[in-house]
Formats: sequence, structure tokens, C-alpha cells
Amino acid sequence: MDKKAELILKHYKEVIENRSFDEYDLIGFFIFVRHDLEKHSFPKIYDFCDLIAHRVRDQGIAMTSIKAAVDNEYETLPNSRKIKDYKGINKDDWENEWMNFGKKYDYKISDKTILEIMLCMFSIAQFTEYKKDTTKGRMTLFQQDEGYLSLNTSEQSPGSKLVCFSIFGPYCFKHKYPTYMITDAVETRRVGDELRLYAGDLRII
Repeated sequence: MDKKAELILKHYKEVIENRSFDEYDLIGFFIFVRHDLEKHSFPKIYDFCDLIAHRVRDQGIAMTSIKAAVDNEYETLPNSRKIKDYKGINKDDWENEWMNFGKKYDYKISDKTILEIMLCMFSIAQFTEYKKDTTKGRMTLFQQDEGYLSLNTSEQSPGSKLVCFSIFGPYCFKHKYPTYMITDAVETRRVGDELRLYAGDLRII
């Protein structure tokens, strides 16, 4: 890494450790680290870096999961609500990768930091699209019970089934959508030391 790159990395380190970031800071961060990030060590973070670069994708964890759900006709595993071959990303995996990232790159990352990073990541992922051959999918945000926020996938057709790709929280909902689906485009904003989620002037978190 050259001296300029080290300076940029130092900037993002300060922004993340001080928890002064919003999603627009993280967009720049993910684009920057994507080149040097070890894909095999941080597969989920790397996959998200690719999503930042391409909001319409034909590969990656989400595309593989959507295709598996469609190909298997949403068949569930025995005694489970999980869709056969649908991987998604669980909360523990997200947390472990971020903690390992912090250790490798000497970033002080707390549980609160991860909570805010994930809020940004979920906001960024909203309405991203996945297309491969005849399979099409889209990411949407949903409010769950007890303050949890989920990224759900569905086919791009009316009445298509929803599958939870990832869920994180808890957050404090200031506004709840009647159908639980956040239909408005959202963004994170930093107000003082608090990261919030808004849809226009409407505060959601």
C-alpha cells in the first residue's frame, strides 16, 4: 500500500472509530478497501463491496440465494421455515467478519459500531437488483418485531414470495410502516453522535 493509500485508510479508520460516519462515508470506504480486501477472509464484506460497485448484479451471495429459491420452488427444509439452498447472511456471521476486520486492520470496532455499520449497509442495499438468465430478484427493507430490520429478497413480479436474506438489530423504530415493508427510499444521517434512518423528513430509526 502506497503512502497516499495509507493516508486514506487512516482517514476512514478515524471516521469509523469515532462513529462519525453515515452511509455515504461507507460507500467511499467500501470502494477503497475493495481492491486490497482478502475475499476468502472476508467473503461477506467483499460481496457487499461488489454490490456498492454494481447495484444490478448477476452473481454474489444474494443472486445465488435468489436463484436457489426459484429453482427449488421455495421448498423449505424439514421442520424448518428455511428455504432449501438459500444461504443469506446471519447476524453472527456479519459480527464475526467485522470483528476480524478490526483485528486485521487495527480498527477499534465495538458492538455499537457494527450496529451502525449494518444500518448503513442495509440502507445502501435497499432496492438493489439481481438478474441472471430468466431469474430476477430485488432487495427490500422490512421492519420486524422488537426493533429488528431485515433485508428481504423477492422476484420482480407481483405477489412473489419474500425471503429474509439478513436481519440485524435491535434498533429503535420511530415510525412503523403498516405493511412492515419500508416502501420509501431511505438514507442514514448523523445527528450529533446518533445515526438515524430517514425517508425524506420522516424519521424511521
